[in-house]
Amino acid sequence: MTLRFGLVGAGGIARSYVDVFAEVDDARIAGVADPDENAARALGAVLGARTAPSFATLAETVELDAVIICTPPDSHPSIAFQAIAAGLGVL
Repeated sequence: MTLRFGLVGAGGIARSYVDVFAEVDDARIAGVADPDENAARALGAVLGARTAPSFATLAETVELDAVIICTPPDSHPSIAFQAIAAGLGVL
């Protein structure tokens, strides 16, 4: 089984996961969400992942098992609670 992760945020921290996931066989980044749609699309293209302008849209449109929150710290609780409510693992 391959675990499907979503990256919430497409900045520098999110980009650090590209190399990590390239070396993992049983997990992949399936989606990237960022309000800066150009940033989401650019990172999504590198990863072969779908993109969305928000976590809520990502969760509705991409089948995920977990999310990695790579946004400014003050947004972490809100995104984490949404992800947990959607039944997703949160990192």
